[in-house]
Amino acid sequence: MLVLFETAAGFAVFKLLDEKKLKEVDNLFEDFETPEAASKVVQLQNFKKFEDSAEALQAGVALNEGKICKPLKKLLKKVFTDEVQEQLMVWDAKLGNTIKEKLGVQCISNNNVNELMRCIKSQVEGLIPGLQEKELSAMSLGLGHNLARYKLKFSPDKVDTMIVQAICLLDDIDKELNNYVMRAREWYGWHFPELGKILTDNQAYIRTVMAMGTREKAVATDFSDFLSEDLEEKVKEAAEVSMGTEVADDDMLNINSLCEQILELTEYRAQLFEYLKNRMAAIAPNLTILVGELVGARLISHAGSLINLAKHPASTIQILGAEKALFRALKTRNSTPKYGLLYHAQLVSQISAKNKGKMSRMLAAKAALACRYDALGEETTTEMGIENHSKLSSRMSMLETGYSRKLSGKAKSQSAFASYHGTSDVRQYHIAADTTMESSTKRKFDDSYGEQKAKRIKVEEVEEAAAPEEPKSEKKKKKKKHQEEAAAEEEPVAEEVTEPVAEEVTEKKKKKKDKKGREKNVVDEEVKDVNLESDAGLTSKKPCLSVGTGFVWDVPDSLADRGQSSESEEEEEDEAKKKKTKKMTKAEREAMAKQEEQRLHELERARLDKDRLPQTAMDYEELLQTSPNSSAVWIQFISYHLESAEVEKAKAVARRALQVINMREEQERLNIWTVILRLEVLYGTAESVQASYREALATNDEQQVHLAMAMVYAENDKIKDASNIYYIMTKKFGQVLDVWVKAGIFFFRNKKFDEARKYMDRALIALDKKHHVELINRFGQLEFRFGEAERGRTMFESLLSNYPKRIDIWSVYVDLLTKNGDIEGARTVLERMTGLKLKIRKMRGIFKKFLDFEKTHGTPQRVQAVKKQVEDFVAAAISKE
Repeated sequence: MLVLFETAAGFAVFKLLDEKKLKEVDNLFEDFETPEAASKVVQLQNFKKFEDSAEALQAGVALNEGKICKPLKKLLKKVFTDEVQEQLMVWDAKLGNTIKEKLGVQCISNNNVNELMRCIKSQVEGLIPGLQEKELSAMSLGLGHNLARYKLKFSPDKVDTMIVQAICLLDDIDKELNNYVMRAREWYGWHFPELGKILTDNQAYIRTVMAMGTREKAVATDFSDFLSEDLEEKVKEAAEVSMGTEVADDDMLNINSLCEQILELTEYRAQLFEYLKNRMAAIAPNLTILVGELVGARLISHAGSLINLAKHPASTIQILGAEKALFRALKTRNSTPKYGLLYHAQLVSQISAKNKGKMSRMLAAKAALACRYDALGEETTTEMGIENHSKLSSRMSMLETGYSRKLSGKAKSQSAFASYHGTSDVRQYHIAADTTMESSTKRKFDDSYGEQKAKRIKVEEVEEAAAPEEPKSEKKKKKKKHQEEAAAEEEPVAEEVTEPVAEEVTEKKKKKKDKKGREKNVVDEEVKDVNLESDAGLTSKKPCLSVGTGFVWDVPDSLADRGQSSESEEEEEDEAKKKKTKKMTKAEREAMAKQEEQRLHELERARLDKDRLPQTAMDYEELLQTSPNSSAVWIQFISYHLESAEVEKAKAVARRALQVINMREEQERLNIWTVILRLEVLYGTAESVQASYREALATNDEQQVHLAMAMVYAENDKIKDASNIYYIMTKKFGQVLDVWVKAGIFFFRNKKFDEARKYMDRALIALDKKHHVELINRFGQLEFRFGEAERGRTMFESLLSNYPKRIDIWSVYVDLLTKNGDIEGARTVLERMTGLKLKIRKMRGIFKKFLDFEKTHGTPQRVQAVKKQVEDFVAAAISKE
């Protein structure tokens, strides 16, 4: 058996002299204690030395990858020429499989072989003649450095490992910060729960807690360095009426320590992000311009290095980070994901949902080019990234708005989007187009009946004048023949002219006059025939009109009555034209110019009037040019079409509004979606309603869309559908108080009191305990307004027994009793309020409310009694001080 042994100097092949040694390897090291003893176990057969360090590096890389390099291949072919039946022991099983496939040599690799290799390594200098220990150590060190440098796979100037570590650390810091802030809010919330609702910004919350300490110090603390005046005032007011528990000094000390850790982590995160930003600008500037620092760093981290990312095709870069979704889609045969980490890029996140796939595909293609340019380019500049980013931005604007921002081009590129833009075209009705008779040739119709006859006669003149010319087709010959026969029946044809050229002019003039006379006679006779037939009351045959050219136009019955009115209209138009053709005097011209100037002045003043309501579609188009993101204007435009019963146009305007309104205007877009849902519920089908509903959910906040859909159903008395929507909302958004309150309002208004009370019981289970007081308060108000007042009174009494210092609940209770007509009950509650032991400022508000109540609903004696109570309270307070 042969043994393949790799060293930093070259490859060596040893022959195992005693194969029994391989079966018992526990004490094999004893046979390799000295070089003489080792030579009795193995014997050197062949040794292939590396020529230089480059060949050694190439061999080392090939061995790491389980491949056969050229020196090793030559050595094995030389060794196994004669002894084909020998087996070869190797260290790496993967290398053994490759040797077996390439050279057909049987290889062995197991634990016993590995132990033999270790023993050979311990005495390799003695087994290979001419190999010095110092030389071997130097070769090993140089080969190790070369292999380490090769494994890095990038130049020292572009150390993207730093980017991978930085982005991983940044993500870890973000997770820790979220955990710390959540813990601080929950911890301090036991002492001051109202502060969490007032301050939603984490930094402001932490700084406020550190500056204030306990809530009793809020009045004397200055928050102007990090809070606005309004927030500062709200914090101080909430601190005075807070319902939180008291905390000890030790508790506050630990909370402050946690807040300090949060601030330190936040500052370090800012420094780390700045470091990452600079690194990305130096290593991958074009990729940074396209996708941003964070997304670019995550792509590099996911691929392992910038070189690996550059090797990926654009289709792989597009779905990096969505591997689980991809394999799940392939397994279930569903649609594959369209984006992964690129979803968080600015260009993809800003575009609408239906175009996100297109934009991610285009961005992935440009990002692949940018990676290769950054990784492999000799002189990296940012021109490529800036140019591609501008192209993608223009493409995004064209996808969103439908208009290209190119300086040149044809109008064909905008034709596809013309259906989304309303145009105000004024079209006139053509009376002459009412004929239903097919004609043998194509002809154009004019606006009046009389003008058709004149135009037809003029055509005949031209055709007859062109009679001497040779016809170009068979149709023209037949036409000319029919014309000559019709003229011959009325009057003999003029004699042929054979005189000299000097006399032809006079002959043509005579012929012209004769033709005009014949045409006039033909028309007069035809008109007489028509009048005679109509007077005789002939109904067996429809009246026909012949113009002397062989054409016959059948006149429909509906035109019989219209003929008289059209003739009178023609006469009026002729008189108006005659008046216009008359010369006007200077005074008339000045008066007309003054009227025109006055009319234009009124139009300009109406245009400049901001309070003027739009009257036409063009007015709305002009108004939308100035306010394209205003949902109110779009809704007015939609209402304008609905007033004219143009439902499809109203839907088209609503869809166009979604195309025009900026993606950042979420509330404006939500208003338009609400209108679309209302239109579909009113005029659409169940399928169209569900399709629009799903589309709205995909492009907006789901909670807001659910609320809007429930409101639309409730407006149209579709109580069952609205109930289903509220049931879905409470399942999906069970931690949101407003959802339960809206559901309660809906059921109370529709007199489904049992359902509303069931929802309240469910809400008490689903919501956090800090929301229970507000929930009972709101449902108690609903009981007073729509349900049973006694049940509402019970709910408020239970609240006040648990939270007697909540002045807001006392005030709401008094107002509800007053509106319900229970004046004595309200007076009793106010008297109970005056007995509370609160601060002077709060008691002053209570007495003021009691005094106003008695002035409105009481007697002068009761007013005096309340004033007496106030005096006694003030005197008692002064005596205590």
